[in-house]
Amino acid sequence: MGELELDKRWQTEAYEKAKSDFQKGNHSCIVAPTGCGKTPIGLKTIEENLDKEIIWVAPNPAAIGETRKLIKQIYGEEAKRIFPRLKFFTYNALSKMAEVDFNRLTPEIIVYDEIHRAGALTWGVRAKGLVEKTKAKVLGLTATPVRTDGRNIAEEICGGIAYELKLTEAVARGIIPVPIYISTNYLFKEDMERVENKISAIEDETERKKYEEQVEKFKRNLHVAEGMQEIFKKHMGEKDGKWIVFCKDINHMDEVEKLCGDWFDAINPNKDIIKISSGNEREENAQAIKFLRERTKEKMKLALCVNMLNESFHDEELSGLIMARPTKSEILYRQQLGRGLNRDAKQIPVVFDLVNNIKYFQKFRREIREIIQRGIAEGKRDLYNKEILEQFEIYSEQINFISEFEDIEKNLDEYLKGETTVAKALRICGILYEAGVDLTKVQMSYVLKGGERRYTTLKDIKGANEIIARTGLTEDTPVGEMMKKVRAAYNGTNVFLITEEEKELAKSLRINS
Repeated sequence: MGELELDKRWQTEAYEKAKSDFQKGNHSCIVAPTGCGKTPIGLKTIEENLDKEIIWVAPNPAAIGETRKLIKQIYGEEAKRIFPRLKFFTYNALSKMAEVDFNRLTPEIIVYDEIHRAGALTWGVRAKGLVEKTKAKVLGLTATPVRTDGRNIAEEICGGIAYELKLTEAVARGIIPVPIYISTNYLFKEDMERVENKISAIEDETERKKYEEQVEKFKRNLHVAEGMQEIFKKHMGEKDGKWIVFCKDINHMDEVEKLCGDWFDAINPNKDIIKISSGNEREENAQAIKFLRERTKEKMKLALCVNMLNESFHDEELSGLIMARPTKSEILYRQQLGRGLNRDAKQIPVVFDLVNNIKYFQKFRREIREIIQRGIAEGKRDLYNKEILEQFEIYSEQINFISEFEDIEKNLDEYLKGETTVAKALRICGILYEAGVDLTKVQMSYVLKGGERRYTTLKDIKGANEIIARTGLTEDTPVGEMMKKVRAAYNGTNVFLITEEEKELAKSLRINS
């Protein structure tokens, strides 16, 4: 019979760790990025336990199909004879199984593919119950042991992680390819709305119209997607490629769909646009993913995705990713990046970053450099190759009107700084503080001989002439009144608004009390 050969760069040591856990009577959980090849570790476990009844539980029929396909590739027509006691179920099928049928299950080994799914509200009872009922040993496979709700299923079911291969480690060892990274920026509707909201806050009609006129040309560019077509055409190597486009939400997905013609028609006007969203019915997404996996000759495939394809999906024919979703989460960014990196990729993946996520990629690259240097220093040259670092290609593509748009927004922000009383007061106080004025010693007001109370102005502060010469402020700058308003806003005793950031600034200037 055929025999499965494990990848010595990581699968061998991961399998040996799982095997050791089983020999000790423990469960085992292997964590590795999607596309690195976790399934062979499960198959090797089966291969060496052919006398035992084994159940393989996967998140969906497509995942089971991929596993069956791999079994056939390795063992050929002998597969059915070799694995007569292997049974496949989805988590959903297991949860809906009649009690009498569930009680008939007597596995000695359970492979939970994407084991974090075993923590789902509807599936978790049966997944855990099967382990408790049969006392079977569990091999968990997953890329994300910690669920989005914070539960660590590897810990709950397997007692922890036996072996973990991080994405950076997988790249450092040459297990998955280094992508070509295209860093650019693009204006989406939300960028326009953000700036237009700022403009609407301008009370001066003349100033407001000036900004409205400046922004109008960018609204036109938003629709014609000036420059983007050339960037995509320059870096997309094939006209019938398959691409995942990460979108923010459904509205954003619809907006991106409208732009696909402007962006990609010059590459291939013949294209399929597939929508995959957490808001779709499960069967609808399953059919969409199945269609995405298929290679359609002469057609480009674009999978617009919202909160999906974050696990279990890897396609060796995937051309790359288009990141159109801005994110402040480095974890989410790496999950997205991982979708385009596959051990068996038939080409170098290309990543288009439209939303300035380059800082995350640069950190990703730094971590890989550190891993390789440490590995070589430890004498593991057979696992690490410093030449991998030379394979990183980053292209910076900047559309001219983007920088102009950013300049307008910067000018707008500067103009709006004086729109709020607190912001203006803090700005002036900051200038005085930088000029060496100890604001804690400045009296907010003083009483004249006649009993009249007046607020302190700059001319009342010691060294006023030198300060005025250095800062450009005037002697009538109402320092005391400004300080009073900031303190009152800080303490919530007046109507002036103050942000948390402004509160921190007031504290640093020591004028909050």
